[in-house]
Amino acid sequence: IISMNIQMLAQKMDVKDLGKWRKAIRRIEKALLRGKRIISDLLDFSQAPHLILKPLNINRIIEESLSLIAEHLPPMKNIKIIKEYDTKLPKVMGDALRLEQVFINLVQNAQGAMPRGGELKIVTRRAADIGPERLRKGEFVEISFSDTGKGIAEKDLIKVFDPFFSTKEMGPGLGLAVSHGIITSHGGSIEVKSKSGKGTTLTIYLPPASRAKSKNSRIRSSEAGRGQK
Repeated sequence: IISMNIQMLAQKMDVKDLGKWRKAIRRIEKALLRGKRIISDLLDFSQAPHLILKPLNINRIIEESLSLIAEHLPPMKNIKIIKEYDTKLPKVMGDALRLEQVFINLVQNAQGAMPRGGELKIVTRRAADIGPERLRKGEFVEISFSDTGKGIAEKDLIKVFDPFFSTKEMGPGLGLAVSHGIITSHGGSIEVKSKSGKGTTLTIYLPPASRAKSKNSRIRSSEAGRGQK
């Protein structure tokens, strides 16, 4: 309602007055967008995500996320997006809307980290045996978002997925905490690496659909076995 009234006010203003108030109107609109994002994040964070799982082409989901950003969010000024997609990736079993939400969050964080412009590199590829000391065995689909921003201090890296944790690099909010919850609910993981002055990389690992189906089959078989006893 507030946003609609601001737009109506701008349309009714005299051309001379509009030039004088244009910056103020834009600041109000930006503040509304931030408030809307925080409220949305709070709602998402307060409840476990309900997932509608389907086999997905992760490259296509990333492209759809970028299209949504281009259509509905402020433009990424002086930011060059570099894409390196593995076109032979296996599909993942995922919720398209929830994964789009994660990718939009990561792109917005990268945008906030590069106010004067820079590069955002998005890479997809196969990965195997991930996590500390490679304890998570098997094949994964890896998606990384690397920016050329200022980077995050080493002491803050362990806090980036905490609710409302804030740095000048990433800005305030629940976006990364919500993203972490969505990815873990998919049976995946998300990691952050950063060096001061050299930028930040957020990497997501998701199990392929074949592994997710196999796991679900084992669970159903186990439940059926218990029921026969």
